Amino acid sequence: MRPVWLMIALLTALSGWACERQRVNVLAYDFRLLSSTCVEIDAGYDSRPGSFTSVGVTQSNLLRLHETLRITGEFGLRARKLEAGIAKQSWFGRPIETDFSVYGERYRYTPDRESSIFAFQRTLPAYRGSLDSSTLHYRSENFGAAASARYRWPHSSFGLAYRLDVNSLVPLTQGTGDYYYYLRDWRDPTRGDPLNNVRTARIIPEYTYRTLDNAEDPSRGVDFRASAALAGVGGNTHTIEPSIEGKYFHPGFRPRHTLAMRIASRMIAGYLNQAVPPFQRYYIGGESDVRGFDSGSLSPIGLLPGQENIFVLDSDGTIRATPVIVNGLVTSLVQTLRIPINRTTAVGGDTSIVSNLEYRIPLQGPLTLVLFADTGTNLVTFPKQLFLSDTGFSDLSGAYPNSSFRRDTALENATRFGASSGVEIQVNIKELGAPLRFYFAENIAPLERSTPPLVVDRAQFPNSATFNQVAVIQNKLFPSLNRRYMFRFAIGRTF
Repeated sequence: MRPVWLMIALLTALSGWACERQRVNVLAYDFRLLSSTCVEIDAGYDSRPGSFTSVGVTQSNLLRLHETLRITGEFGLRARKLEAGIAKQSWFGRPIETDFSVYGERYRYTPDRESSIFAFQRTLPAYRGSLDSSTLHYRSENFGAAASARYRWPHSSFGLAYRLDVNSLVPLTQGTGDYYYYLRDWRDPTRGDPLNNVRTARIIPEYTYRTLDNAEDPSRGVDFRASAALAGVGGNTHTIEPSIEGKYFHPGFRPRHTLAMRIASRMIAGYLNQAVPPFQRYYIGGESDVRGFDSGSLSPIGLLPGQENIFVLDSDGTIRATPVIVNGLVTSLVQTLRIPINRTTAVGGDTSIVSNLEYRIPLQGPLTLVLFADTGTNLVTFPKQLFLSDTGFSDLSGAYPNSSFRRDTALENATRFGASSGVEIQVNIKELGAPLRFYFAENIAPLERSTPPLVVDRAQFPNSATFNQVAVIQNKLFPSLNRRYMFRFAIGRTF
């Protein structure tokens, strides 16, 4: 390998152990141990695990069926994944592709940490000063299997897949626990712990149509994809999720110039009196869709009822402590008070629409100048899917009868719109299969910070000093303004 290949692979591996998702391969390299055995080394960026590296081994025709066996280990900033599968490219002399795979994964969701190792600031500025217990953080252990078949024509294909995912989640903050436990039933309520053994079984038909003149750097043509995922049979969640994406490329105003456009939309809704699982809702923003925003920062905002522990203060503002005897020794026990609270929560959308417009101008050598404009809309189309469950509402109302909790999740911003424009410099390195890029984006529509109303009963507090803490906590419950401008280094095109 050339030195630049080694540099990128080493950088990705050392920086943190490095669905429909946006994936960009930074490095794709393979070498053969034997005539039928191949080792593949890959690295890049994916919207789910973030920056990742992977190593895979493939074996061809081991079963004498002209099949390909594979096993792959992937290490990302947010996920660790091991997958094994078998694929066959044709049956009965026809272009019928089949694939079967199983996987196991450990995933950690951390929205206040940038998932790309190439970001200049890994801790997102918008979350500075926010209350840690209010941020959505969780860990999940996942495993599953998928089987698919696809028939190809010269410019189009049709596929059908069945996918089973089993998730067990552990909330890492009080806000995450409140969100998952109090939200309207999004799983079968008869099966005990709502966060363990969450089974999502999907049947997914998909149609694609492609007329691109070049798969890696197209200058004309269309790339279209439409699918619908129906979850239910074999699982305990019930959702339907249609999605559509179209890309169009056309020669620009001068030779070698290219006008590129993309629009992508998707929607998810629960049925049979079930809501969408919170971890399947949409969060957009970042280098793969709206470049002027931090990753996942475009989300509808709702007021979610919950609970929070605060210190009991004396009138002078010092923390109140009670002397107690423990093992014959006198020690001080800090007094706390559990209060009701409205958390300003990024609840995620059930409908998202993203559009991108680029004008690509080749410069000297491997350099390309790109002028771009991105827009993204993430909204709640089905607000009843964010109601509190019967159990959650009765628990909170029983514990705090004088609070002003609402059964519905009050949506402060049911629609989040973001728009950015800017300029990008791409350095095309043939060996990497994707360009290095620096982009500067202006955030045309920045997000605004909001403070939820108080729901506490003043009579619950022993004095004004203790009560005044609540206003301070409420002011820290949600991230502040997004940055107006963003300068970023990334790898691979947005589309």
